[in-house]
Amino acid sequence: TLTDLELYDNNIGSQGAEHIAIALQQNKTLISIDLCSNHIGPQGVQHFAKALRQNQTLRTLNIIHNQILDEGKRYAKDIRKHNSHLKLRFNH
Repeated sequence: TLTDLELYDNNIGSQGAEHIAIALQQNKTLISIDLCSNHIGPQGVQHFAKALRQNQTLRTLNIIHNQILDEGKRYAKDIRKHNSHLKLRFNH
């Protein structure tokens, strides 16, 4: 069973983040995702904000160095609002 997903510096972009977020909506085993340095941008964070309204299993999401800008920070705050148990690491 996969519990940790580390895709550091793979340039997945917002589209790759969208695919991971869609899968995360149904996933009950992942507890940690590291997407550091993947250029997901604010749209990628938006995809995770939507997915994490349904997933309560994930405990750590690292999205540092992803050019999330101020728009992405707003989505990150939404993630924190609905997932107080989640350790969210981000910067802009």
